[in-house]
Amino acid sequence: MAMYSEEDGDHRIENRVVAFTENQIIGWAPGQPGQRTSGHRFTWKLTPTDDGRTEVTLTYDWAAVTHPAQLVRLPVVAADELDASLTHLAAALA
Repeated sequence: MAMYSEEDGDHRIENRVVAFTENQIIGWAPGQPGQRTSGHRFTWKLTPTDDGRTEVTLTYDWAAVTHPAQLVRLPVVAADELDASLTHLAAALA
């Protein structure tokens, strides 16, 4: 997918699905196309609520990042960016 960041400018990443349970969980790990993932992992957990809606929990885990140059930049995605991701998801489904 196409990405942009202040540090890297325009670039492409490849997201690999690392966890999937239909209607419950989807997790993905970004990395450079054709290379192993960087160690970051994002997971959306979907939980039905009593009122017929779905609660979405987004987890950003970088525990598997081992490259020294990446470790000093963590977390790469700030809390407000994670919140924005959930807001975009809600808007897309509205």
